Amino acid sequence: MARNKSQTSNDTTNEGDSAVSDTDIDTSVEEAPATAEATTKTKKDPVPDGYETPVAFAKRLSAKLGSDFRPQMVYGFIKNSKTFPWKQNTDGRYLVEIEEGLTWFDAKEERKAQRTAEKAAKEAAKASEAQAAMEADTQ
Repeated sequence: MARNKSQTSNDTTNEGDSAVSDTDIDTSVEEAPATAEATTKTKKDPVPDGYETPVAFAKRLSAKLGSDFRPQMVYGFIKNSKTFPWKQNTDGRYLVEIEEGLTWFDAKEERKAQRTAEKAAKEAAKASEAQAAMEADTQ
């Protein structure tokens, strides 16, 4: 493949010259106003009074309990519990009713403590029956 004679002569004569010099290129970047970007950035509807997102509710429970409470647990309550007080916002996000959610959580903890106490009582009854049977066999 042969090159045109005119191309080779142009290549050699214009090596240092370029059609666009480095100083002609505009390197300034136009920045969009911050206020316009902030208004178009979020498409979330405002949260009504008395409600908060599951993540915020988990943070509230963490502060109340004094230990880390993960947001996944709150989402689990929403998905799996029929009595947990939640609703869906107009934009599709889950919202938890704060006061009823705290009441529901306290009741859940009471039920959990009651089940633990009943289980311990059953185990103690079994242990006492076993002890009585052992004493009856030794006599």
